[in-house]
Amino acid sequence: MLEAARQPPADVADAWTALFVALGIPAVDPYASRYVDGTLMNQSLARLRRDLQALGLARSADTRELEDHLGALCQAMGHLVLQAPWQAQRDFLQAHIAPWAGRCLQDIADHPRAGFYAPLARFACAFVAGEQEALSDAEPPPGD
Repeated sequence: MLEAARQPPADVADAWTALFVALGIPAVDPYASRYVDGTLMNQSLARLRRDLQALGLARSADTRELEDHLGALCQAMGHLVLQAPWQAQRDFLQAHIAPWAGRCLQDIADHPRAGFYAPLARFACAFVAGEQEALSDAEPPPGD
């Protein structure tokens, strides 16, 4: 990670473009609906929107990304970690992140031009796996 953080900003921007920018479908399209349903704005996005509403969460009016973008899901999960009971965290992770995020992060890590994003994706993949393990306990942690 430290070596990746030392990359010049232009190299990071080039890696971003190689991974996430295209006239059609980019090399990596970090949306749950793309990985789960095979196309954007499909059933998994509808389920996510329903669940976000039930949790009292909504898409920011000034964002351009759909709610099922990996970054947006991580942001929602961060909010749940701070505000929601353990079971809500577990259910959200299992329903909306765990089924596909590992594949997406591995696609990023494996891309030949990922540069800065390869070690970041490997770290994020390990983090998600750790969260899955921590939240898979049958009983909530003490105090929750």
